[in-house]
Amino acid sequence: MATIKYKVRLFSEWHCSSGLSEGSGSDLLVIKDEFQLPYIPGKTLKGLIRDSAEMLRELESLSSDTFLDRVFGREAESQGSCHFSNAELSHSTKQGIRKLHADNRTSLAEYLYRTKASTAIDKNGVAVAHSLRKIESVIPLSLTASIDGVSDSDVEDIVKCIRLVKRIGLSRNRGFGRCDMIVMEGGVE
Repeated sequence: MATIKYKVRLFSEWHCSSGLSEGSGSDLLVIKDEFQLPYIPGKTLKGLIRDSAEMLRELESLSSDTFLDRVFGREAESQGSCHFSNAELSHSTKQGIRKLHADNRTSLAEYLYRTKASTAIDKNGVAVAHSLRKIESVIPLSLTASIDGVSDSDVEDIVKCIRLVKRIGLSRNRGFGRCDMIVMEGGVE
């Protein structure tokens, strides 16, 4: 069995939702860890990489017909053989943010986020009443993740799928979440 380590490099602001709101603040907040740092859930990554696998299957670019079921499992029937970790800031970046927070008694994490407001516009160019929405986003940055339990025969196909992902999170069709995923040097163990 192998482990694949990869980097998610985000080139635009992005948003993976927590499903929570801030009352009068943002309507949608970014999912954060216990230190208020952003991450991308492994479940989200698994879904994006599975979408890539389904596209490759349609193009007949996968080496096995059973790849999808084996790696990702069947919906509501079985789990796949692989475990997808969350994508997080590197350990050294997290430690640096925490240290600066402790030394200065201010939170550097707050500088990782922005709030965007939008509203619906009617055909006359006037804002629709009660349509103002705010969304929290994360600045472009790099996160790392891994996939454990990869069969040696599936490594090449999973790497193809990883490389195919180019957008992550909410509002992907509006410019949010532009990214690439690259297997890290020595990233297959």
